[in-house]
Amino acid sequence: MSVRRVISYLIWPAVIVGSLLAAYWGFHAGLSTGLWAFAVSAANLILIVVLERFVPRVQGVDLFRDVQVPKDIGHGILVASFGRPLAGPLSVAAIAALGALDPFTVNAPHWPTHWPMPVQVVLCLLIWSFASYWTHRAFHRIGRLWWFHAVHHDASEMHVLKGNRIHFAEDLIRQFWMLLPLHMLGVPTMVLVWMSLWNNFEGALAHSNVDQRFPSFAHWVLPTPQNHVVHHAIDRELQDSNFGGVTPMWDILFGTYRHPVANPVTAVGIEASPVPNGFLAQLIFPLTPTRHVAVFEGVSGP
Repeated sequence: MSVRRVISYLIWPAVIVGSLLAAYWGFHAGLSTGLWAFAVSAANLILIVVLERFVPRVQGVDLFRDVQVPKDIGHGILVASFGRPLAGPLSVAAIAALGALDPFTVNAPHWPTHWPMPVQVVLCLLIWSFASYWTHRAFHRIGRLWWFHAVHHDASEMHVLKGNRIHFAEDLIRQFWMLLPLHMLGVPTMVLVWMSLWNNFEGALAHSNVDQRFPSFAHWVLPTPQNHVVHHAIDRELQDSNFGGVTPMWDILFGTYRHPVANPVTAVGIEASPVPNGFLAQLIFPLTPTRHVAVFEGVSGP
């Protein structure tokens, strides 16, 4: 086995474990939770950009030559500035409104805070991923919602900056519904921080153009980049599969899993995509008239 091949098998576990250990070190050292989480996430992103240069999965893909990168960054800034910050308070406000009707909703100690932190994080990720699976699936099944999600799928090549190429309204809606059960259960802030870090690290690798290899069985149990590439395939039937990010378990249970070995992907994106190239036009696109709905074959109407 060549050195390059060995490295490709080690990249995913090394980057994930190394990033998590770096986060733990900073938190244990008493550094600011928010600032250190941002620093580790930024370092993780930079590392993946470097890996894309030296061990690319697809030759010829280069984020520094991708004309859509300024738009990708723009969407990422809006997500970070509006989508994520607003979703949490809105979900808390919704729970407070429910609590006015049923005090048990917000007053009962539902979350097992006495469990070890790693176990709490795993439980949090399972609940989050279940909500993520169904919200993600809804954005594929409901025509009007798909128009928002199409901005994310309208990418003819995959690299690390595509992970945050999300319409901020989609992110706000999805984050609200995914955070709602966690806030209702009273998940501690630190557990949410670890969950967010995992999603940052895993999501960046899933969208990256880094050569990451796994034994065939691993795709059934891990959120491998190959699983996610199937989801981004230009084939619409494959796009409607592999909705889970944290784990493929929900796709397997609900019949939407497609193994990457059995479903090779030759191209990603949306065939004959009506999504415009301009940044402002992409923001407005989901609000445009229904003349575009025919393009999204297989999706129910608005």
